[in-house]
Amino acid sequence: MTRFGMFGIAFGLAATAAFALPKATEIYPDMGLGYNIGNTMEVPGNPTLWGNPFPDAAYVKAIKDAGFNTVRIPCAWDSHASNGTINAGWLDSVKTVVDLVINNGMYAILNSHWDGGWLEDHVFDGKGFDKTGEVTVSAADIAAKQESYWKQIATKFAEYDEHLIFASANEPGVNDPWNGGSDNGQWAFDEARMQVLKSYHEACLKAVRSTGGNNATRIVVVQSPRTEIDKSPLLASMYPTDPAGEGYTMAEVH
Repeated sequence: MTRFGMFGIAFGLAATAAFALPKATEIYPDMGLGYNIGNTMEVPGNPTLWGNPFPDAAYVKAIKDAGFNTVRIPCAWDSHASNGTINAGWLDSVKTVVDLVINNGMYAILNSHWDGGWLEDHVFDGKGFDKTGEVTVSAADIAAKQESYWKQIATKFAEYDEHLIFASANEPGVNDPWNGGSDNGQWAFDEARMQVLKSYHEACLKAVRSTGGNNATRIVVVQSPRTEIDKSPLLASMYPTDPAGEGYTMAEVH
């Protein structure tokens, strides 16, 4: 289940690119009402598996006609990859939906969604908990996969203008077990885990910026833990560093 969130302006640290896209403060007022295309492109392996048709021109035009100006496209990637390489046909399918949105004069927000929880359910390093119980994961390995996927995605869309926005994740940690933990009964999301989430966001930012073109200053959205608004101070305290410099990220809460 996806919830379309609110987006807040946030800032990086380094110098900006010479020929930069508009900053978050410049485009945010134009984004208007947002619509989420749910239960399609983010379905692991097959966008029609949960009963919805593949988004077509009539569907996207209806979104525009209803008064929306931004469309969020939750998207699966890992289940469309083999040996770390995203299937070219899947990238083309995603491009089809992105183009429909942008050609209707709207902003498109393209994310990396849950997709089996390869990242979302493993925001920790070493021993921790996912839906299967106690497991051991390597945060470095997950960050490396995040970087690899986003480099491929960003390369595909490098020349798109500011109407395409990337989003690093969806709700990282939202499936943490309810095991009597200190976070209202859920396994706590503490500073150590926020440091891991920061590394995942920075892997996305590093990959996107490395591809150049408009990606050098494209807006990238980063999520607070579980994308919960009451955990936004934790994100703010360890905000990811953006190689693009100040003003080219947004923060997302649901």
